Amino acid sequence: MFHNSSIFSTIFWKYLLHLQKGYALGKYNKQSSYYALPILLLIIVVIILFFGLKPKTVSNGNDIHWLSDKKALSFHSHGIAYVDDTHIFTYKQHSSDFTIKLSVTPENIVKQSFRSILMMHGEDDRHQLVIWQWGSAVIVMNGDDYDYSKKWPRVSAIEALTPGEANFITITSGAPGTRLFINGILAEENKNWKLTVPDDGKKLRLILGNSVYGKHGWEGEIYGVELHGGASPPERVKRDYDRWLHQGHFSPDLTDDLQFLYSFGNCEGRLTPDQTGRNQPLQLPSRLVMLKKVFLSSPSHNFNPNQSFFIDVLLNLCGFIPLGGSSILLVGTIEISL
Repeated sequence: MFHNSSIFSTIFWKYLLHLQKGYALGKYNKQSSYYALPILLLIIVVIILFFGLKPKTVSNGNDIHWLSDKKALSFHSHGIAYVDDTHIFTYKQHSSDFTIKLSVTPENIVKQSFRSILMMHGEDDRHQLVIWQWGSAVIVMNGDDYDYSKKWPRVSAIEALTPGEANFITITSGAPGTRLFINGILAEENKNWKLTVPDDGKKLRLILGNSVYGKHGWEGEIYGVELHGGASPPERVKRDYDRWLHQGHFSPDLTDDLQFLYSFGNCEGRLTPDQTGRNQPLQLPSRLVMLKKVFLSSPSHNFNPNQSFFIDVLLNLCGFIPLGGSSILLVGTIEISL
C-alpha cells in the first residue's frame, strides 16, 4: 500500500506542477480551470477514501487451524472462534457462582499488549468478562481497564505462561470471592470482588483467541474450555487438573451444572458442537470476523508502536498531507490566474 501511494504522490505532484506552469503561461483558459479543479478534487477524495477505508490486515482470512494430533485449535494474530449467543444465563443466574476452566499453550510471551484468550461480551465493554495475556501473565477481569488506570478489581498470575508448555487455567467466582488457579495451584485471589458474567445485551457472545473487535488476536493453542455452575473448592480444582493431565482432554462431568463445554477432538467443519447438548455451536469462520465495530474510539489500549504504525505515519506525512496542501495551493493558483 505504501509503495503504491508513493507512486501516486509522485505522479500527482508532477501533474500539479504541470497545471501550475500551464496557468502561468496562459495555456489554460478560465473555462477549463472550472472543470480541472472539481475533477482533481474528486480524484483526491476518492484516493483518500480508498486507502482510509481499505482494511490494513495482510489477509482477511481467519488464521485458525485444527491440530488433529493435539486435539487443539491453533490461533495466530488474525484468528477467532466464537459463539454468537450462548443462551446460558438468565438475569437471575447472572449473579450465581460459577467456574471457568480452559487449557492453553501460548506461542510466545514477548508481546506486551492486550491479547484476549477468552471473552464473554454483551453490549458494553465495561461489563465484559475477559481472560487475557500480557507477556507471560494471565489476567482475569470485568470491564476494559486494560492499563489498570481505573484500578478496577482483577486477579492475575505473573510469569505464569511459558511458550510451548500447556497450562490448565481455572477461575472460580462465588462467596469466597474470585480465585485464579494455574495448573491446580492458587495463583491469586480477591476476597472482596466477585467476577460476573455480563447480562447487559440481547446477546451474550463467547469469543476465543481474540476480542469482539477482531483486533486483539492471541497466539497459541486451546485444548478445551468449560463453564459450569458453582465455585469449585481448591481440592476440586486440583482433582480436575490431575484428571486433565491423565486424560489429555476435556470430558464432561455429569454431576456438574454444565453451561458449555467445547473440546477439539474433531473440528473438521466450521462448527464445533457444545458437548452439553445445547444448540450453541462454536463457529470457526473462514474469514476474520469483527463482531462489533466502533467509530472514533480512543486507541489507548490498542496502541502498539510497531512497524505497521510507523509505516502508517510515514504514509500520512508523504501522501495524504501533501494531497491536502497541494489542493489548497491549486485553488489559490487557479484563483490568481482567474
